[in-house]
Amino acid sequence: MNPSLALFICSGYIALLFLIAYVSDRRARLAGFRAPLPPWLFTLSISVYCTSWTFYGSVGLASRSGLEFTAIYLGPTLVFLGWWFGWRKIVRITKQERLTSIADFISARFGKSKGIALLITVMALIASTPYIALQLKAVARSYDLLTAREAGVSLWSDSGFWVAAAMALFAMMFGTRRGSTDEHHPGIITAIAFEAVVKLLALFSVGAFIAYQFWLGPRDFSLDAYVVARIASLPPDNSGRWVTLLILAAIAIVCLPRQFQVTAVEAVDERHFATASWLFPLYLFLMSLFVVPIALAGTAMLPRGANPDLFVITIPLFFENSALAMVAFIGGFSSATSMVIVSAIALALMISNHAVLPLSFVVRGQDPTTRLQDRILQTRRVTIAFVLLLAFIYYRLAGQSDGLAAMGLIAFVGVAQFFPALMAALFWRQATARAAFWALLIGFLIWIYTLALPALFGGASWVLDGPWGLRLLRPQALLGAEGFDPVVHATLWSLGLNALLLILMSLTSAQEALEQLQARIFVQVFSDAPQLKAQAWRGTAAMADLLALARQFLGPNRANALLGGTAKGADATTQLVNQVEQELAATIGAASAHHLVSRISKGEALSVGDMGLILDQTQQALDQARTLELKSQQLEETARSLRQALVQVRRLDRFKDSFLSKVSHELRTPMTSLKSFIDVLASDDLPPEQRKTYFEILTKEIQRLSHLLNDL
Repeated sequence: MNPSLALFICSGYIALLFLIAYVSDRRARLAGFRAPLPPWLFTLSISVYCTSWTFYGSVGLASRSGLEFTAIYLGPTLVFLGWWFGWRKIVRITKQERLTSIADFISARFGKSKGIALLITVMALIASTPYIALQLKAVARSYDLLTAREAGVSLWSDSGFWVAAAMALFAMMFGTRRGSTDEHHPGIITAIAFEAVVKLLALFSVGAFIAYQFWLGPRDFSLDAYVVARIASLPPDNSGRWVTLLILAAIAIVCLPRQFQVTAVEAVDERHFATASWLFPLYLFLMSLFVVPIALAGTAMLPRGANPDLFVITIPLFFENSALAMVAFIGGFSSATSMVIVSAIALALMISNHAVLPLSFVVRGQDPTTRLQDRILQTRRVTIAFVLLLAFIYYRLAGQSDGLAAMGLIAFVGVAQFFPALMAALFWRQATARAAFWALLIGFLIWIYTLALPALFGGASWVLDGPWGLRLLRPQALLGAEGFDPVVHATLWSLGLNALLLILMSLTSAQEALEQLQARIFVQVFSDAPQLKAQAWRGTAAMADLLALARQFLGPNRANALLGGTAKGADATTQLVNQVEQELAATIGAASAHHLVSRISKGEALSVGDMGLILDQTQQALDQARTLELKSQQLEETARSLRQALVQVRRLDRFKDSFLSKVSHELRTPMTSLKSFIDVLASDDLPPEQRKTYFEILTKEIQRLSHLLNDL
């Protein structure tokens, strides 16, 4: 394809993304950000999981390892089918605590620890940089293949550079408009949802074309039985690796910074997961539907030595269908750009909140009236540019490294180190911050030693024979653990020691007061305990200091709206201080917010015993309140029953009065006749014939009265 035409189409596509994001952002702004995005749009945004690794690399993985690629799709499917037990709790905590990233989430649980937040930020940056570089590499390779040109040697001729620059601009424009990072980015979410549809349609188009050419087309391609067996079956000796990939994929859908950003931070309603629980697995199934046919066709048709990672483009080019090849390129381009945008935003927020801003707090003599909100936004924009520059440098230095799937798996194992601490944050109240910090650090260092560095220096002597010739320290056969796949080996060592250290150190170390409070809030998020939010310190803060702090980071309008009704000369209450801390957490992260509020607060920190007493008293009060509420409900039910009975009694009383009135009337009529005839019969001058007639009438009336009484 003509490079100018390809460049024009790419530029037009990027311009369309800008337009979609701008229109969506503008509509949300005019509505005051009150109208939530529909569940299906939220679900499509989760498809940022499907990167160029999924679009291109799944075919390459299928060509090399058979059905191993299915684990990459099946892991997230299982997680979303069980969303009620995991994602629902994560989203509830994220919204309740105003958290902004996975680093913010884990650090908030462990006493709002700055050290843990910074460590996770560094880990996420190191693990994600090769993954972002992978996207640039995929776009550059596919563009060079599409336009039949040599890979760009100079900076200006490298398509990866221009993609990084465009995505940096996009992320800056639509990802850093407001200071509060727990607010949503409808423009970005809508653009990502659009790209989700584009990459699905592109892969379907290529798959349908290949299916037609392969089985119904005029050309006859014979398939080697070895090729079919290799691609369409899973060898038994790879089952351990397949299970490992399944676990890693399930962890990645939760722990990847970009996934946490779109699924937890951007979520507006946890009920949307009811739709995502079936729609997202369906999307993954459709994305995987043509992977095997494309891999089969590419292996059978293309010359030996063709790159399997690019079969999606090379097969249309093989049939000289440049239009379809362009469609395939746009699909891969969409897969890469959506990941790059969200990853850059997520990492920039983490770096600015947990590295840059805390460093700036160390500087003394800051004017308390200085507004820092604009500076925070500028810091995030610069950080986005830094993240993408770092990824581009890695891409240039390691451009000839392993395939796409291998680079993606390395990143998966890296972010999997967050998982033990995340699970402890959600379900284990006894886990301590000290244990979480060292578990994260040790697990990450082992990942670097056993997987990341060997991937970069595969032929080095220290990798093959161990440092200083110590074979027990070989990175891919640590302590003599030989015969394992490198990914399986690194996962077992890093995740295993990570989890073991977290458990053992938590059992032998104590929690601080704030850790104990946060543990109860996180683990029991669905109970009533978090409603009271017991504080971890006694005392107050000067109203003037609190107002100055709020104005610095929230701006004068939000600060005055929050604190304007309080007397400036008075001390702020504990409840008000906590409210300001939550607002700051939405802007600069929970750890930094707690650090700033603690600096201006006056009071004595509570001990663990005091905190336990407060929490126990709180729980007792809640239990008593629930008991009283239950009794009140029972009394209300009894009163409602009595009211209904009273209405029934009154109705029966009215019926009784009516009944008696009618009865008395019916009895009065024959009695009156009887009395009249008796008076007549009492007369002496009554002729015998009449007396006999009256006696007969009197007898009939008596009989009538008797029948009436019998009826009654």
